[in-house]
Amino acid sequence: MDALRRSERAEALESQGEVRVDLEPGWRPEAERPLEPGALFNRYIIIEVIGTGGVGIVYTAYDPDLDRKVALKLVRTSKRGSERRRARLIREAQSLARLSHPNVVPVYEVGAVAEQVFVAMEFIDGQTMREWLEAKRRSWRDIVGLYVQAGRGLAAAHAADIIHRDFKPDNVLVGHDGRVRVLDFGLAIPASDAAFESHAEGILDTNGRARRESADEPDADDEPRRRQRAKSLPNLLATPTPLTIEGRIMGTPAYMAPEQADGRAADSRADQYSFCVALWEALFGQRPRRGEALKIKRGHPGASEVPGRVRKVLERGLNPDPERRYVDMVSLLDALEAQPRSTPLVLISTLLLAFAFAGAGVALTLGLSEDDEAPCAPRSESLAGVWDEDLRERIGARLTASTATFAPDTWATMASELDAWTERWLEVGVQTCEATHVTREQSAEMLDLRMACLDRQLNTVAAVTTVLATDAGAEAGTEAGSDEQPARAGVATLLDEALDAILTLPDPLRCRRASLLDELDRRQPKPELVDAIIEVRAKLTRVDGLLALGQYNQARALLTKLDERSIELDFAPLDAQLHLAHGRLFLLTGEQSAGIFELTEAWLLAQSAGDDELTIEASNRLTEAHTAEGAFEEAQLWHRIGTSTFERIDGDPKTKARLLRAGATLAHQRGDYERALADRLEVVDIVETLYGEDHVEVGRELLHLAVTRERLAHWDEGRSELERALTIVDAELGRGHPLRAEALNGFGTLLRYQGKNRQALELHREALQIYEAAYADVGGLHVAVSGTWNKIGIAHHSLADHEAMKAAFERARDILIELFGPDNARLVSVYQNLATAEAELGHLDAALATFEQAKRVALSTYGERHNSVGFIHYNTGELLFERRDYAAAEQSYREAEGVWRDLVGGEHELVGLAMGGRAKAMHRQGEVEDSLELQRKSLNLREKVLGTEHEELAQHLLWIGIGELERDPEAHPGSVTRAIVVLERGVSLLDQADAAHPVVLAQTEFNLARARWQVAAAAPARADAGAAEPKTSPASRTEAIALARKAKRSLERLREETPHASGAHERAEPSAQTDEAGDPTNERAALLEEINAWLSQHE
Repeated sequence: MDALRRSERAEALESQGEVRVDLEPGWRPEAERPLEPGALFNRYIIIEVIGTGGVGIVYTAYDPDLDRKVALKLVRTSKRGSERRRARLIREAQSLARLSHPNVVPVYEVGAVAEQVFVAMEFIDGQTMREWLEAKRRSWRDIVGLYVQAGRGLAAAHAADIIHRDFKPDNVLVGHDGRVRVLDFGLAIPASDAAFESHAEGILDTNGRARRESADEPDADDEPRRRQRAKSLPNLLATPTPLTIEGRIMGTPAYMAPEQADGRAADSRADQYSFCVALWEALFGQRPRRGEALKIKRGHPGASEVPGRVRKVLERGLNPDPERRYVDMVSLLDALEAQPRSTPLVLISTLLLAFAFAGAGVALTLGLSEDDEAPCAPRSESLAGVWDEDLRERIGARLTASTATFAPDTWATMASELDAWTERWLEVGVQTCEATHVTREQSAEMLDLRMACLDRQLNTVAAVTTVLATDAGAEAGTEAGSDEQPARAGVATLLDEALDAILTLPDPLRCRRASLLDELDRRQPKPELVDAIIEVRAKLTRVDGLLALGQYNQARALLTKLDERSIELDFAPLDAQLHLAHGRLFLLTGEQSAGIFELTEAWLLAQSAGDDELTIEASNRLTEAHTAEGAFEEAQLWHRIGTSTFERIDGDPKTKARLLRAGATLAHQRGDYERALADRLEVVDIVETLYGEDHVEVGRELLHLAVTRERLAHWDEGRSELERALTIVDAELGRGHPLRAEALNGFGTLLRYQGKNRQALELHREALQIYEAAYADVGGLHVAVSGTWNKIGIAHHSLADHEAMKAAFERARDILIELFGPDNARLVSVYQNLATAEAELGHLDAALATFEQAKRVALSTYGERHNSVGFIHYNTGELLFERRDYAAAEQSYREAEGVWRDLVGGEHELVGLAMGGRAKAMHRQGEVEDSLELQRKSLNLREKVLGTEHEELAQHLLWIGIGELERDPEAHPGSVTRAIVVLERGVSLLDQADAAHPVVLAQTEFNLARARWQVAAAAPARADAGAAEPKTSPASRTEAIALARKAKRSLERLREETPHASGAHERAEPSAQTDEAGDPTNERAALLEEINAWLSQHE
């Protein structure tokens, strides 16, 4: 139990004579419900309740702005006395805020939220003085030494004109760092006002004893006098005057100075008396009682061990007459420290080290001669069974014998990385040992902690090599005797996951950091539980191996067993690790909500345990999880928390790179591509520094960097980075490695963004061949294979090959259903793409049903605020528009726009996409002017991100052109000319895009033909009026007719290829003259009929 929890709880206990006389009558601790862990109060994130008492509730909380754990104290809010409590809490904070001393708990902030006063203080990881004394027998020197520290805190308060008035062992904390802090200055007042305060609060009964006057039932006769006294008071640290007129005796009677208990004037010497009561009790086992002779508990060792001079110092401090005590606290402390001490014999002790060195415990002395055997030889024996020659041969034989062509090259890289890491691990182990036994710059305790850190790192390596060396069930992804379905993870997955695990192994130098003492196992387990905890942690590494293999059911079963053991052990750092493992498992199986819950619990427990490394990992995984959900604000908060924690502990470069990756992904998803680019570039710099410019990890990061380059239209830079990545991957891992396929897919996506769809399709097909060969041992059932089929489908869509498009999306869907079932979040985008393909082929009912399936899975997984939900609304709008249900289409577009505005802000190109859809639906409902203005806004938004040459801009240009054609030329002079300009630009964009949008192109050409005809027809009239010709392409009637005929031929050819197609996702937009009536499933036929009618009229 934390020290603050016990301190606050002790304040309300009626034991050992410590009855607080300032508690409100009738208060019940159950009257207020504590805040739940994870709740947000002001800016603080609640971790746990650590104490309740008469004043309020104390929590551990996390301050994300300053990245620190705090003790957050909230005053109780009740109908009776709440103002008094608020005043008291404010006074405590203001008193402490005046102090800056290592032996006083500092206050960071005091404030109020909706009348709820709070104080944020330093969180002390330790125990109360009383707990420290009770934990084991202490020497009198240790006791006096710690109390002297507490006395210095009191002396500092007195120097700041503050009296504590409630000093006792429960208000003193002993940190794990050995430093003592005084806390709970809730009764503190300025020393200059002590006389008045005592007089105002000390009310005597008929027997001359102090009594408590109810603040809620004041004596009416005394009220005018009270108000007059209040007016004469100086500003008591800005505390409201009701504090001084309540008439209360404050403090704990057992430690209270006589003058304070009697209601007489009390100054800083009252604290001196309380200090001596507490120290006497600690040394002699019994508190002195007022009016009685000082006593020592019978049989207490202090009777014979404590020097008489120390006793005399305390006797003077305990004098009932303040005038006969020490003049101040400093004088008392000087007297205590001035006592002569016996000088113990200087002995050379034998230190028994608590770590296995060279495979066995070694007894070492502090004095080693040069002839002695070196005590810090490399611990090579520790690598047996983790990374040795036998394992190297077994793993190499198994992997290189597989059907994966890239296995030999990849295995050579992995083995080289393991050699380098273990060599570094051995070197750091020697340096760590020498720091204690050679240079003597490090304590034995720090040595133990650092060696334990190195051992944990070695366990991580053992988890990887154990998985790689396992033969039974590995190819099938199951263990013997398991009824689990195959996990669909073969050698390729094993190699990829193991390589990633090896490349992200923690740097052994992390275990040499000076701050490690404060970070590792700050809550030490009971000695009898250490072996059990080590055993559970070892099994957790097995969970890591199962997750790497994709054996999720087995991982879950093992975690369940470890949960049961963890409950018995009740060790917070271990619980945090288990919650983290559960969170990873849930996220890997697509259970986002459960994963986020477990990761949040892991973060809370890691915070409570003081485990900064685990705190950062949980924060980073929460950033990634919330980003995947589209909850960008939450993701940003967790990213800030992880980053600030990292900066505070000055973490290692690998951890920084992981944080930057998560931040870059978040920025990319939010549409802040410049921020994403900056983060990606910094990650590349870090990995180049760590590994060298030609390392495989550099190749990985270049692939991620190229994705961001695509969104910024940095085509040349993106191509250069992809080419460099391919060169690295081929050299390090072989041409058949899945990472090469990832690079090829990156190339294909870049080309597709440039409108080079046929080249993109070829690269995606090449990537598919690599993936299918790599994962042949599991029948090609892998998410990477599904993802590549999805990319192939998109390429076919861009080329208007709708049958091939549908077949590709169906293959992508079938793989994911086989792996995860039909309701997994990974299927949302594939369902949407398949629905689009069905719409393109005229299967509108099937398309709507598939969209509904996508929506159901997305809402159940992510909720309303997610990027996928935005796309579902948009694509549903497209389908409804195609069916000419324009009002419903407008509503769907509006819903998509709302989702994207909430997620990425109003300036994102996705918002522009939704605005464009809404504008065309408004146009079809007769709102020409409003739709034209909105369409221009959407075009401007998308040009900012896509550039001015992207093919997707053509649809906006089409509708702007149609809008200009529909305007009254007399009311809007030049509208036809403007239509020609934007429609010609649209045709140009689509002509350069491999005819990716034939329906939009045909519509644009037809409306351009109409515009040119109007210009040609009006030319004689303008000539007669002396008007100049518009600066456009020659506008002859012959050219207009030719252009309309071209559009007609395109639609007729498309009808022959896909006779039932509706063109939903090809944006088969109606021209300005299309009738809203007609067959809603035959939009292209209606457009073709319109073109035929126009040609019949004008040819």
